[in-house]
Amino acid sequence: MSNVVINPYNFAAGFTDTYSFEFDGVDEVIDLGASSTVGNTGIWSLSFWVKGASQGHYINLFAAAYYNNWTFYEAKDANLMFRNINGVAFTLMTDVFDDNWHHIVVLRNPSGADKTLRTYKDGANETNITLDWRFGAGGLYNGALRYIGGHATGGGIVGLMDEISVWDSELSTADIATIYNSGTPGDLTSLSPIAWYRMGEEANWDGSNWTLTDQGSSGIDGTSVNMDEADRKAETP
Repeated sequence: MSNVVINPYNFAAGFTDTYSFEFDGVDEVIDLGASSTVGNTGIWSLSFWVKGASQGHYINLFAAAYYNNWTFYEAKDANLMFRNINGVAFTLMTDVFDDNWHHIVVLRNPSGADKTLRTYKDGANETNITLDWRFGAGGLYNGALRYIGGHATGGGIVGLMDEISVWDSELSTADIATIYNSGTPGDLTSLSPIAWYRMGEEANWDGSNWTLTDQGSSGIDGTSVNMDEADRKAETP
């Protein structure tokens, strides 16, 4: 059990993607802290890489405080899910957790599609899910991202996550293709994410804590998480 510290960071010359973080599904989760403002807008885009086998039922991936919209991004078996405040579950994307690396993009309220979650897998495979009035632009229960890989109470993903990034705008299909990069994560600097967690890249272990870097511009300060030294894996998409 250890701390993960998130600090602002800018790239030096060159780009590599060597590491990801592995979550055990029990008590390992990255906590951005109560002051996080990441994704606290009516329109945003979320990008991440994930690898895991079938997850069981309703496993948290991204969370905030209860009744915030980020709380409800989950895995169920092989599928990526969204669960609304009435407990109704929507399948956003199938065959995500099949023990292979996949790249996922979620757009909230894209142009001309209010109350919609639009999801892409591996640069394409678009799906659209229309939700109820509680999911309107800027809507009720809209809140910032706080937890990655689980929730404050545990019960998170069993698997690897890498290159998590957030925009407070809508990514275009060309942007999504650029991020997917034919299946190899690339430098996102030119796309200006507001937050970018490289999940092991540029991380330092001091004997008790990991120091991670937010390579976007959100400036989130460090918070505590249960991650052991061995949880940084030399495996990426």
